[in-house]
Amino acid sequence: MERIIIFPKAEYQSYREGIKNYKTKEYKKAINFFEKAVNVKYLKKECIKYLIDCHIELHHFDEVYKMIENEFIDKNIDEEYLLKKYLHTMVIEEQYLEVLELINIYQHTHSISTDLRLYLNQLQKALEDQKSPGLMKYFLSNDFSDHIQIILNLDKLDIDKYHLEMERFFNNPNVDAFVKYSLLKYVMENNIFKEISYTNYFADSFTISKTNYFDLNKSNLFLIPISKVSNNLKFESNLEALITNIWYDFCIKYFPNLIENIDLASAVLHVFMLKSLKKQFNISDICKTYQITTDQLFYYFKM
Repeated sequence: MERIIIFPKAEYQSYREGIKNYKTKEYKKAINFFEKAVNVKYLKKECIKYLIDCHIELHHFDEVYKMIENEFIDKNIDEEYLLKKYLHTMVIEEQYLEVLELINIYQHTHSISTDLRLYLNQLQKALEDQKSPGLMKYFLSNDFSDHIQIILNLDKLDIDKYHLEMERFFNNPNVDAFVKYSLLKYVMENNIFKEISYTNYFADSFTISKTNYFDLNKSNLFLIPISKVSNNLKFESNLEALITNIWYDFCIKYFPNLIENIDLASAVLHVFMLKSLKKQFNISDICKTYQITTDQLFYYFKM
């Protein structure tokens, strides 16, 4: 009895669709298609190569390293090809010293082809002439101290190089609100982006463009509540700096979704101020002062 071999028509079609999406730079779609075809034996090698390239283009560095390291074990793909992709990814991530160390190891402890030796020599020369690393490690970090370095080194901000990292940075609600707003202010006021997606501290998402962007420090929604609360808190005259700092911290966390009702905004700031000074206060009195309801005020506090 003859053995019937079923041609993997669906997987082959997925492979073709993956190539089509790869060529049009729709890398996320391409990944979905290649993952559907990768288990077909005669498509596996090419699918893995495309998947690695897609993840490199999307700067999914951890996924790239994981795939390449798995392939060093599974041996579906030539080791020298994998090494080139590994080093290329490290260069994008600006791990220049680590790349030079790996090059040195391979040059002195491995038997390598003429092609790979030429590649390593050219890469080594390029990196030795390379200036100090830029901002990539700061964008990839989760530490506030590293994020501050972005703001302190805006002169090194290469938009083409860090475009993907900046998009993720702007849409990460865990990034410190001050740092994120400071970067937003820089890119909008220097016409670096016409439009960006932005997620604030409370995970609310917005599209910010040149037409709807505003400088928080010059906005009446920021300035007038400070003035009104300063006038109403008579007990100390030197608290305006503290009032300003408290209100700034509140506003950048909500930005760009500020409280449009000036009286409500002032009442919110008034409560924050009294709480920070550990003063006793009556909510009804504050609401009466600013002519708002307690329900309006309670929206911003758990009392």
